[in-house]
Amino acid sequence: MRLAVGAALLAAFGRYAYLRLTVMPPRPMDRYYAGLCPERTPSADDVTAELLPVLLTLGQDITFNCPPPPKGMAWDWRQGGLPSSPDHPSVPPFGILDVLDTLNGDWGPATRPHLQAVMAHLELGLTRRELDELRAWRGRAWCYCTWAELSGQSGVVTHRKVRAAVKVLAADARYQHAQLHDTDAAWEDLKTGLWLADSLTPDSLISILVSAACQQYCLDELRNMTLERDISPALAADMDATLRAISPLADRWRSAVRGEAAAWQAGVDACFTRDADGNGWLDVTVQAPYLLAVNRGSAPTAPPCSRAWNLASVFYNDRRTVEAKLRRFVALLERVGTQPYADALSAFHGIEGHAAPFNVFDGRSFSAMTRISSRRAFQTVANGEASRRATRLIVALQRFKAEHGDYPDALAELVPGHIDTLPPDPFGAPSFTYRREGPDGYQLYSFGVNGKDDGGRPGTQRAGRMSEDGDQLFIYPRRAPAMEPTLVPVPETAQPAAPDTAPAENATRE
Repeated sequence: MRLAVGAALLAAFGRYAYLRLTVMPPRPMDRYYAGLCPERTPSADDVTAELLPVLLTLGQDITFNCPPPPKGMAWDWRQGGLPSSPDHPSVPPFGILDVLDTLNGDWGPATRPHLQAVMAHLELGLTRRELDELRAWRGRAWCYCTWAELSGQSGVVTHRKVRAAVKVLAADARYQHAQLHDTDAAWEDLKTGLWLADSLTPDSLISILVSAACQQYCLDELRNMTLERDISPALAADMDATLRAISPLADRWRSAVRGEAAAWQAGVDACFTRDADGNGWLDVTVQAPYLLAVNRGSAPTAPPCSRAWNLASVFYNDRRTVEAKLRRFVALLERVGTQPYADALSAFHGIEGHAAPFNVFDGRSFSAMTRISSRRAFQTVANGEASRRATRLIVALQRFKAEHGDYPDALAELVPGHIDTLPPDPFGAPSFTYRREGPDGYQLYSFGVNGKDDGGRPGTQRAGRMSEDGDQLFIYPRRAPAMEPTLVPVPETAQPAAPDTAPAENATRE
Protein backbone atom coordinates (compact mmCIF):
# COMPACT_ATOMS: atom_id res chain seq x y z
CA MET A 1 0.00 0.00 0.00
CA ARG A 2 2.76 2.39 0.93
CA LEU A 3 4.62 1.52 -2.23
CA ALA A 4 1.50 2.24 -4.28
CA VAL A 5 0.94 5.61 -2.59
CA GLY A 6 4.61 6.49 -2.99
CA ALA A 7 4.57 5.49 -6.65
CA ALA A 8 1.43 7.59 -7.24
CA LEU A 9 2.98 10.60 -5.54
CA LEU A 10 6.19 10.14 -7.48
CA ALA A 11 4.26 9.88 -10.73
CA ALA A 12 2.24 12.99 -9.89
CA PHE A 13 5.37 14.94 -9.07
CA GLY A 14 7.08 13.63 -12.19
CA ARG A 15 4.18 14.78 -14.35
CA TYR A 16 4.16 18.14 -12.55
CA ALA A 17 7.92 18.57 -13.05
CA TYR A 18 7.79 17.43 -16.68
CA LEU A 19 5.08 19.98 -17.54
CA ARG A 20 6.86 22.83 -15.72
CA LEU A 21 10.13 22.05 -17.47
CA THR A 22 8.78 21.59 -20.99
CA VAL A 23 5.48 23.46 -21.57
CA MET A 24 5.94 27.03 -22.81
CA PRO A 25 3.55 30.03 -22.83
CA PRO A 26 1.56 30.43 -26.06
CA ARG A 27 3.27 33.70 -27.01
CA PRO A 28 7.08 33.57 -27.36
CA MET A 29 8.91 36.58 -26.01
CA ASP A 30 10.27 37.52 -29.42
CA ARG A 31 6.64 37.75 -30.63
CA TYR A 32 5.49 39.86 -27.70
CA TYR A 33 4.15 42.78 -29.77
CA ALA A 34 2.92 40.67 -32.69
CA GLY A 35 -0.73 41.33 -33.43
CA LEU A 36 -1.02 44.42 -31.23
CA CYS A 37 -1.07 46.76 -34.22
CA PRO A 38 -4.57 46.33 -35.67
CA GLU A 39 -5.03 45.32 -39.26
CA ARG A 40 -6.26 48.27 -41.30
CA THR A 41 -7.10 48.95 -44.91
CA PRO A 42 -5.74 52.36 -45.94
CA SER A 43 -8.47 54.71 -47.12
CA ALA A 44 -8.31 56.72 -50.29
CA ASP A 45 -7.03 59.80 -48.44
CA ASP A 46 -4.46 57.91 -46.32
CA VAL A 47 -1.12 59.75 -46.38
CA THR A 48 0.87 57.60 -43.96
CA ALA A 49 3.51 56.74 -46.57
CA GLU A 50 3.99 60.41 -47.48
CA LEU A 51 3.78 61.81 -43.96
CA LEU A 52 6.20 59.53 -42.12
CA PRO A 53 9.35 60.62 -44.05
CA VAL A 54 8.49 64.26 -43.31
CA LEU A 55 8.12 63.50 -39.59
CA LEU A 56 11.33 61.49 -39.54
CA THR A 57 13.22 64.38 -41.13
CA LEU A 58 11.58 67.29 -39.34
CA GLY A 59 11.88 65.44 -36.01
CA GLN A 60 15.65 64.99 -36.18
CA ASP A 61 17.70 66.22 -33.24
CA ILE A 62 18.92 69.75 -33.77
CA THR A 63 21.95 71.31 -32.10
CA PHE A 64 21.82 75.10 -31.93
CA ASN A 65 24.89 77.21 -31.33
CA CYS A 66 24.85 80.81 -30.21
CA PRO A 67 26.04 83.31 -32.83
CA PRO A 68 29.55 84.70 -32.41
CA PRO A 69 29.71 87.15 -29.47
CA PRO A 70 30.71 90.77 -30.09
CA LYS A 71 34.32 91.67 -29.59
CA GLY A 72 35.22 91.82 -25.92
CA MET A 73 32.16 89.79 -24.91
CA ALA A 74 31.47 86.12 -24.26
CA TRP A 75 28.43 83.93 -23.73
CA ASP A 76 27.83 83.06 -20.08
CA TRP A 77 25.58 80.09 -19.24
CA ARG A 78 25.75 80.42 -15.46
CA GLN A 79 22.07 81.38 -15.44
CA GLY A 80 21.18 77.75 -16.11
CA GLY A 81 23.71 76.04 -18.31
CA LEU A 82 26.61 73.75 -17.51
CA PRO A 83 29.41 75.58 -15.66
CA SER A 84 32.99 75.41 -16.80
CA SER A 85 35.31 73.08 -14.93
CA PRO A 86 37.36 74.60 -12.08
CA ASP A 87 40.31 72.67 -13.49
CA HIS A 88 39.86 74.34 -16.88
CA PRO A 89 38.80 77.94 -16.21
CA SER A 90 39.68 78.95 -19.74
CA VAL A 91 36.89 76.75 -21.11
CA PRO A 92 33.79 78.96 -21.31
CA PRO A 93 30.52 77.80 -19.76
CA PHE A 94 28.11 76.28 -22.25
CA GLY A 95 24.56 74.98 -22.48
CA ILE A 96 22.11 73.48 -24.92
CA LEU A 97 19.50 75.50 -26.78
CA ASP A 98 16.14 73.96 -27.60
CA VAL A 99 13.72 75.05 -30.28
CA LEU A 100 11.12 75.61 -27.55
CA ASP A 101 13.30 78.40 -26.14
CA THR A 102 11.69 80.48 -28.88
CA LEU A 103 8.38 80.29 -26.98
CA ASN A 104 9.78 81.57 -23.68
CA GLY A 105 10.46 85.10 -22.56
CA ASP A 106 9.96 88.34 -24.47
CA TRP A 107 10.54 88.35 -28.19
CA GLY A 108 13.65 90.36 -29.01
CA PRO A 109 16.42 88.88 -31.12
CA ALA A 110 18.27 92.17 -30.78
CA THR A 111 18.52 91.82 -27.00
CA ARG A 112 18.48 88.00 -26.99
CA PRO A 113 20.77 87.31 -29.97
CA HIS A 114 20.95 83.58 -29.25
CA LEU A 115 17.40 83.40 -30.67
CA GLN A 116 18.98 84.12 -34.03
CA ALA A 117 20.21 80.53 -34.16
CA VAL A 118 16.65 79.15 -33.91
CA MET A 119 15.38 81.74 -36.38
CA ALA A 120 18.13 80.80 -38.82
CA HIS A 121 17.05 77.16 -38.65
CA LEU A 122 13.42 78.09 -39.26
CA GLU A 123 14.44 80.14 -42.28
CA LEU A 124 16.44 77.34 -43.90
CA GLY A 125 15.03 76.20 -47.23
CA LEU A 126 14.91 72.57 -46.04
CA THR A 127 12.92 73.49 -42.91
CA ARG A 128 10.47 75.64 -44.90
CA ARG A 129 9.94 72.81 -47.39
CA GLU A 130 9.32 70.26 -44.60
CA LEU A 131 6.84 72.56 -42.87
CA ASP A 132 5.01 73.22 -46.13
CA GLU A 133 4.71 69.49 -46.79
CA LEU A 134 3.45 68.84 -43.28
CA ARG A 135 0.80 71.52 -43.60
CA ALA A 136 -0.24 70.07 -46.97
CA TRP A 137 -1.14 66.71 -45.37
CA ARG A 138 -3.20 68.29 -42.59
CA GLY A 139 -6.65 66.78 -42.23
CA ARG A 140 -5.75 63.57 -44.07
CA ALA A 141 -5.78 60.12 -42.47
CA TRP A 142 -2.56 58.48 -41.26
CA CYS A 143 -1.68 55.68 -38.86
CA TYR A 144 0.79 55.40 -36.03
CA CYS A 145 1.21 52.34 -33.79
CA THR A 146 2.92 52.53 -30.40
CA TRP A 147 3.63 48.81 -30.45
CA ALA A 148 5.43 48.96 -33.80
CA GLU A 149 7.75 51.56 -32.28
CA LEU A 150 8.38 49.52 -29.12
CA SER A 151 9.05 46.39 -31.14
CA GLY A 152 12.05 48.14 -32.66
CA GLN A 153 10.92 48.01 -36.29
CA SER A 154 13.17 50.05 -38.56
CA GLY A 155 11.81 53.04 -40.42
CA VAL A 156 8.99 53.57 -37.89
CA VAL A 157 8.29 57.10 -36.71
CA THR A 158 8.60 57.45 -32.94
CA HIS A 159 6.74 59.54 -30.40
CA ARG A 160 9.89 61.56 -29.99
CA LYS A 161 9.86 62.47 -33.69
CA VAL A 162 6.24 63.59 -33.52
CA ARG A 163 6.94 65.74 -30.47
CA ALA A 164 9.99 67.27 -32.13
CA ALA A 165 7.98 68.12 -35.24
CA VAL A 166 5.24 69.80 -33.18
CA LYS A 167 7.88 71.78 -31.27
CA VAL A 168 9.19 73.14 -34.58
CA LEU A 169 5.64 74.05 -35.63
CA ALA A 170 5.02 75.89 -32.35
CA ALA A 171 8.36 77.71 -32.59
CA ASP A 172 7.65 78.71 -36.17
CA ALA A 173 4.24 80.00 -35.12
CA ARG A 174 5.81 82.49 -32.71
CA TYR A 175 8.40 83.44 -35.28
CA GLN A 176 5.62 84.15 -37.78
CA HIS A 177 3.48 86.33 -35.53
CA ALA A 178 6.18 87.97 -33.40
CA GLN A 179 8.88 88.56 -36.01
CA LEU A 180 6.96 88.63 -39.31
CA HIS A 181 3.61 89.85 -37.87
CA ASP A 182 1.72 87.20 -39.84
CA THR A 183 -0.94 85.74 -37.54
CA ASP A 184 -2.54 83.77 -40.38
CA ALA A 185 0.71 81.87 -41.05
CA ALA A 186 1.19 81.36 -37.30
CA TRP A 187 -2.28 79.85 -37.00
CA GLU A 188 -1.55 77.50 -39.91
CA ASP A 189 1.43 76.18 -37.93
CA LEU A 190 -0.56 75.75 -34.72
CA LYS A 191 -3.50 74.22 -36.54
CA THR A 192 -1.17 71.65 -38.09
CA GLY A 193 0.37 70.87 -34.71
CA LEU A 194 -3.07 70.40 -33.13
CA TRP A 195 -4.04 68.07 -35.98
CA LEU A 196 -0.91 65.97 -35.47
CA ALA A 197 -1.59 65.74 -31.73
CA ASP A 198 -5.24 64.79 -32.22
CA SER A 199 -4.60 62.30 -35.02
CA LEU A 200 -1.92 60.39 -33.11
CA THR A 201 -3.51 56.96 -32.67
CA PRO A 202 -4.64 56.62 -29.01
CA ASP A 203 -3.57 52.98 -28.72
CA SER A 204 -1.76 53.23 -25.36
CA LEU A 205 -1.33 55.44 -22.32
CA ILE A 206 1.99 56.54 -23.79
CA SER A 207 0.35 57.78 -26.98
CA ILE A 208 -2.25 59.95 -25.24
CA LEU A 209 0.41 61.42 -22.95
CA VAL A 210 2.48 62.40 -26.00
CA SER A 211 -0.65 63.69 -27.70
CA ALA A 212 -1.46 65.82 -24.63
CA ALA A 213 2.09 67.21 -24.55
CA CYS A 214 2.01 68.12 -28.26
CA GLN A 215 -1.40 69.71 -27.84
CA GLN A 216 -0.11 71.72 -24.88
CA TYR A 217 2.77 73.22 -26.91
CA CYS A 218 0.27 74.55 -29.45
CA LEU A 219 -2.43 75.66 -27.00
CA ASP A 220 0.03 77.59 -24.83
CA GLU A 221 1.33 79.46 -27.85
CA LEU A 222 -2.17 80.02 -29.22
CA ARG A 223 -3.35 81.62 -25.99
CA ASN A 224 -0.31 83.87 -25.87
CA MET A 225 -0.73 84.84 -29.51
CA THR A 226 -4.38 85.81 -29.09
CA LEU A 227 -3.39 88.04 -26.15
CA GLU A 228 -0.44 89.61 -27.98
CA ARG A 229 -1.84 90.06 -31.50
CA ASP A 230 -5.13 91.25 -32.97
CA ILE A 231 -7.16 88.31 -34.29
CA SER A 232 -9.66 88.81 -37.10
CA PRO A 233 -13.23 87.52 -36.57
CA ALA A 234 -12.76 84.96 -39.36
CA LEU A 235 -9.53 83.68 -37.82
CA ALA A 236 -11.09 83.49 -34.36
CA ALA A 237 -14.05 81.54 -35.76
CA ASP A 238 -11.68 79.05 -37.42
CA MET A 239 -9.75 78.67 -34.16
CA ASP A 240 -12.93 77.91 -32.23
CA ALA A 241 -14.11 75.39 -34.83
CA THR A 242 -10.73 73.62 -34.77
CA LEU A 243 -10.62 73.45 -30.97
CA ARG A 244 -14.21 72.26 -30.78
CA ALA A 245 -13.48 69.41 -33.23
CA ILE A 246 -10.61 67.90 -31.19
CA SER A 247 -11.48 64.45 -29.86
CA PRO A 248 -13.06 64.59 -26.38
CA LEU A 249 -11.29 63.23 -23.32
CA ALA A 250 -13.62 60.26 -22.75
CA ASP A 251 -13.17 58.85 -26.26
CA ARG A 252 -9.38 59.11 -26.26
CA TRP A 253 -9.08 57.68 -22.76
CA ARG A 254 -11.25 54.66 -23.58
CA SER A 255 -9.29 53.89 -26.76
CA ALA A 256 -5.97 54.20 -24.92
CA VAL A 257 -7.11 51.88 -22.11
CA ARG A 258 -8.25 49.26 -24.62
CA GLY A 259 -4.92 49.44 -26.43
CA GLU A 260 -3.06 49.14 -23.15
CA ALA A 261 -5.29 46.20 -22.17
CA ALA A 262 -4.27 44.39 -25.37
CA ALA A 263 -0.62 44.79 -24.36
CA TRP A 264 -1.33 43.55 -20.84
CA GLN A 265 -3.12 40.51 -22.28
CA ALA A 266 -0.05 39.92 -24.43
CA GLY A 267 1.90 39.89 -21.16
CA VAL A 268 -0.41 37.17 -19.83
CA ASP A 269 0.14 35.13 -23.00
CA ALA A 270 3.91 35.56 -22.70
CA CYS A 271 4.11 34.79 -18.97
CA PHE A 272 1.48 32.08 -18.43
CA THR A 273 0.93 28.73 -20.09
CA ARG A 274 -2.52 27.80 -21.41
CA ASP A 275 -4.29 24.48 -20.73
CA ALA A 276 -7.03 22.92 -22.80
CA ASP A 277 -9.60 24.52 -20.44
CA GLY A 278 -7.96 27.98 -20.74
CA ASN A 279 -6.14 27.93 -17.42
CA GLY A 280 -2.36 27.75 -16.89
CA TRP A 281 0.51 28.58 -14.56
CA LEU A 282 3.15 31.28 -14.38
CA ASP A 283 6.33 30.64 -16.32
CA VAL A 284 8.66 32.02 -13.66
CA THR A 285 11.66 32.15 -15.98
CA VAL A 286 10.14 34.88 -18.19
CA GLN A 287 9.74 37.44 -15.41
CA ALA A 288 13.28 38.79 -15.69
CA PRO A 289 13.09 39.65 -19.44
CA TYR A 290 9.54 40.93 -19.03
CA LEU A 291 10.50 43.30 -16.22
CA LEU A 292 13.58 44.44 -18.12
CA ALA A 293 11.39 45.26 -21.11
CA VAL A 294 8.88 47.17 -18.97
CA ASN A 295 11.66 49.29 -17.50
CA ARG A 296 13.33 49.95 -20.85
CA GLY A 297 10.18 50.32 -22.93
CA SER A 298 11.42 47.72 -25.40
CA ALA A 299 10.47 44.27 -26.61
CA PRO A 300 11.23 41.39 -24.19
CA THR A 301 13.86 38.84 -25.12
CA ALA A 302 14.19 35.12 -24.55
CA PRO A 303 14.40 33.87 -20.93
CA PRO A 304 18.02 33.88 -19.69
CA CYS A 305 17.60 31.55 -16.72
CA SER A 306 16.98 27.85 -16.10
CA ARG A 307 13.42 26.53 -16.45
CA ALA A 308 13.94 24.68 -13.18
CA TRP A 309 12.62 27.83 -11.54
CA ASN A 310 9.18 26.88 -12.88
CA LEU A 311 8.95 24.22 -10.20
CA ALA A 312 8.07 27.13 -7.87
CA SER A 313 5.02 28.15 -9.97
CA VAL A 314 2.72 26.41 -7.48
CA PHE A 315 3.21 29.37 -5.14
CA TYR A 316 1.74 31.84 -7.66
CA ASN A 317 -1.82 32.54 -8.81
CA ASP A 318 -2.95 30.69 -11.91
CA ARG A 319 -3.78 32.22 -15.27
CA ARG A 320 -7.55 32.30 -14.71
CA THR A 321 -7.15 34.30 -11.48
CA VAL A 322 -4.81 36.84 -13.07
CA GLU A 323 -7.02 37.29 -16.13
CA ALA A 324 -10.05 37.90 -13.91
CA LYS A 325 -8.11 40.61 -12.06
CA LEU A 326 -7.04 42.10 -15.37
CA ARG A 327 -10.63 42.29 -16.65
CA ARG A 328 -11.78 44.10 -13.50
CA PHE A 329 -8.81 46.45 -13.68
CA VAL A 330 -9.46 47.37 -17.33
CA ALA A 331 -13.20 47.81 -16.75
CA LEU A 332 -12.50 50.24 -13.92
CA LEU A 333 -10.08 52.25 -16.05
CA GLU A 334 -12.60 52.48 -18.87
CA ARG A 335 -15.33 53.75 -16.53
CA VAL A 336 -13.31 56.60 -15.03
CA GLY A 337 -13.26 58.40 -18.39
CA THR A 338 -17.01 58.96 -18.13
CA GLN A 339 -17.25 59.64 -14.38
CA PRO A 340 -17.21 62.98 -12.54
CA TYR A 341 -13.66 63.93 -11.60
CA ALA A 342 -14.14 63.33 -7.86
CA ASP A 343 -15.49 59.82 -8.53
CA ALA A 344 -12.60 59.11 -10.91
CA LEU A 345 -10.09 60.12 -8.24
CA SER A 346 -11.76 57.83 -5.71
CA ALA A 347 -11.60 54.96 -8.19
CA PHE A 348 -7.89 55.52 -8.78
CA HIS A 349 -7.12 55.70 -5.07
CA GLY A 350 -8.86 52.31 -4.76
CA ILE A 351 -6.25 50.64 -7.00
CA GLU A 352 -3.08 52.27 -5.67
CA GLY A 353 -0.69 51.35 -2.89
CA HIS A 354 -1.82 48.37 -0.83
CA ALA A 355 -5.05 48.22 -2.88
CA ALA A 356 -3.17 47.61 -6.14
CA PRO A 357 -4.89 44.87 -8.16
CA PHE A 358 -1.74 42.83 -8.80
CA ASN A 359 0.73 41.61 -6.20
CA VAL A 360 3.72 39.30 -5.92
CA PHE A 361 1.47 36.23 -6.06
CA ASP A 362 0.56 37.17 -9.64
CA GLY A 363 4.23 37.31 -10.49
CA ARG A 364 6.45 40.36 -10.43
CA SER A 365 5.56 40.86 -14.07
CA PHE A 366 2.06 42.02 -13.24
CA SER A 367 2.86 43.81 -10.03
CA ALA A 368 5.20 45.89 -12.24
CA MET A 369 2.21 46.74 -14.43
CA THR A 370 0.78 49.02 -11.72
CA ARG A 371 3.95 51.09 -11.73
CA ILE A 372 2.40 52.83 -14.72
CA SER A 373 0.38 55.45 -12.86
CA SER A 374 -2.95 55.39 -14.64
CA ARG A 375 -4.13 58.16 -12.31
CA ARG A 376 -1.29 60.47 -13.37
CA ALA A 377 -1.96 59.65 -17.02
CA PHE A 378 -5.66 60.43 -16.61
CA GLN A 379 -4.91 63.71 -14.83
CA THR A 380 -2.46 64.73 -17.55
CA VAL A 381 -5.07 64.11 -20.24
CA ALA A 382 -7.72 65.95 -18.19
CA ASN A 383 -5.24 68.80 -17.82
CA GLY A 384 -4.95 68.96 -21.61
CA GLU A 385 -8.72 68.90 -21.97
CA ALA A 386 -9.00 71.82 -19.53
CA SER A 387 -6.40 73.70 -21.56
CA ARG A 388 -8.35 73.13 -24.79
CA ARG A 389 -11.63 74.34 -23.29
CA ALA A 390 -9.99 77.36 -21.65
CA THR A 391 -8.35 78.31 -24.95
CA ARG A 392 -11.79 78.38 -26.59
CA LEU A 393 -12.94 80.76 -23.86
CA ILE A 394 -9.91 83.02 -24.29
CA VAL A 395 -10.46 83.23 -28.05
CA ALA A 396 -14.11 84.15 -27.36
CA LEU A 397 -13.06 86.76 -24.79
CA GLN A 398 -10.68 88.38 -27.27
CA ARG A 399 -13.46 88.50 -29.88
CA PHE A 400 -15.78 90.09 -27.32
CA LYS A 401 -13.21 92.75 -26.48
CA ALA A 402 -12.55 93.49 -30.16
CA GLU A 403 -16.28 94.15 -30.65
CA HIS A 404 -17.14 95.91 -27.37
CA GLY A 405 -13.85 97.53 -26.40
CA ASP A 406 -13.67 95.75 -23.05
CA TYR A 407 -13.92 92.30 -21.52
CA PRO A 408 -17.30 91.06 -20.21
CA ASP A 409 -18.17 91.13 -16.53
CA ALA A 410 -19.13 87.43 -16.64
CA LEU A 411 -18.52 84.51 -19.00
CA ALA A 412 -22.27 84.19 -19.59
CA GLU A 413 -22.10 87.29 -21.79
CA LEU A 414 -20.12 85.29 -24.35
CA VAL A 415 -23.11 83.04 -25.12
CA PRO A 416 -24.34 82.71 -27.82
CA GLY A 417 -22.60 85.39 -29.87
CA HIS A 418 -19.02 84.33 -29.27
CA ILE A 419 -19.23 80.72 -28.08
CA ASP A 420 -22.07 78.20 -28.36
CA THR A 421 -22.01 77.13 -24.70
CA LEU A 422 -19.78 77.53 -21.66
CA PRO A 423 -17.64 74.38 -21.28
CA PRO A 424 -17.41 72.81 -17.81
CA ASP A 425 -14.14 72.49 -15.95
CA PRO A 426 -12.94 68.86 -16.37
CA PHE A 427 -11.72 68.98 -12.76
CA GLY A 428 -15.19 69.16 -11.26
CA ALA A 429 -16.43 72.75 -11.43
CA PRO A 430 -19.57 73.52 -13.48
CA SER A 431 -17.56 76.14 -15.38
CA PHE A 432 -14.17 77.82 -15.39
CA THR A 433 -13.57 80.59 -12.88
CA TYR A 434 -13.37 84.06 -14.45
CA ARG A 435 -12.77 87.39 -12.79
CA ARG A 436 -11.79 90.86 -13.92
CA GLU A 437 -8.40 92.14 -12.80
CA GLY A 438 -7.56 95.80 -13.21
CA PRO A 439 -9.09 98.09 -15.82
CA ASP A 440 -8.05 96.00 -18.81
CA GLY A 441 -7.36 92.44 -17.69
CA TYR A 442 -8.82 89.24 -16.33
CA GLN A 443 -7.91 85.87 -14.90
CA LEU A 444 -9.26 82.53 -16.02
CA TYR A 445 -8.51 79.34 -14.16
CA SER A 446 -9.48 75.73 -13.54
CA PHE A 447 -9.59 73.90 -10.22
CA GLY A 448 -6.60 71.80 -11.27
CA VAL A 449 -5.79 68.20 -10.41
CA ASN A 450 -6.66 68.53 -6.73
CA GLY A 451 -10.27 69.28 -7.75
CA LYS A 452 -10.54 72.26 -5.35
CA ASP A 453 -10.89 76.01 -5.76
CA ASP A 454 -7.71 77.55 -4.35
CA GLY A 455 -8.80 81.10 -5.17
CA GLY A 456 -6.63 81.42 -8.26
CA ARG A 457 -3.41 80.50 -6.47
CA PRO A 458 -1.09 78.87 -9.01
CA GLY A 459 0.23 75.41 -8.25
CA THR A 460 3.79 74.64 -7.29
CA GLN A 461 5.78 74.07 -10.45
CA ARG A 462 8.30 71.24 -10.49
CA ALA A 463 10.48 70.32 -13.43
CA GLY A 464 8.91 67.53 -15.47
CA ARG A 465 5.99 67.11 -13.04
CA MET A 466 2.42 68.36 -13.06
CA SER A 467 1.48 70.44 -10.04
CA GLU A 468 -0.78 68.62 -7.59
CA ASP A 469 -1.76 71.72 -5.63
CA GLY A 470 -3.21 75.11 -6.48
CA ASP A 471 -5.28 76.06 -9.51
CA GLN A 472 -4.44 75.86 -13.19
CA LEU A 473 -4.13 79.43 -14.48
CA PHE A 474 -4.46 80.21 -18.17
CA ILE A 475 -3.53 83.90 -18.16
CA TYR A 476 0.09 84.34 -17.19
CA PRO A 477 3.27 85.91 -18.56
CA ARG A 478 5.37 83.78 -20.83
CA ARG A 479 7.64 81.46 -18.89
CA ALA A 480 11.19 82.57 -18.28
CA PRO A 481 13.67 80.72 -20.51
CA ALA A 482 14.99 77.55 -18.91
CA MET A 483 18.52 78.36 -20.08
CA GLU A 484 19.28 81.96 -20.89
CA PRO A 485 22.85 82.61 -22.06
CA THR A 486 23.92 86.19 -21.44
CA LEU A 487 26.72 88.32 -22.80
CA VAL A 488 29.40 89.28 -20.30
CA PRO A 489 32.58 91.31 -20.81
CA VAL A 490 35.83 89.39 -20.72
CA PRO A 491 39.47 90.40 -20.93
CA GLU A 492 40.72 90.46 -24.48
CA THR A 493 43.19 87.63 -23.78
CA ALA A 494 40.48 85.37 -22.34
CA GLN A 495 37.93 85.92 -25.08
CA PRO A 496 36.97 82.58 -26.72
CA ALA A 497 37.43 82.12 -30.41
CA ALA A 498 34.34 82.78 -32.53
CA PRO A 499 32.64 79.71 -34.00
CA ASP A 500 33.44 78.82 -37.59
CA THR A 501 29.78 78.73 -38.57
CA ALA A 502 27.78 81.84 -39.37
CA PRO A 503 24.47 82.39 -37.60
CA ALA A 504 22.52 81.20 -40.65
CA GLU A 505 24.33 77.89 -40.45
CA ASN A 506 24.17 77.39 -36.70
CA ALA A 507 21.45 74.75 -36.86
CA THR A 508 22.98 71.35 -37.53
CA ARG A 509 21.39 67.94 -37.62
CA GLU A 510 22.78 65.11 -35.52
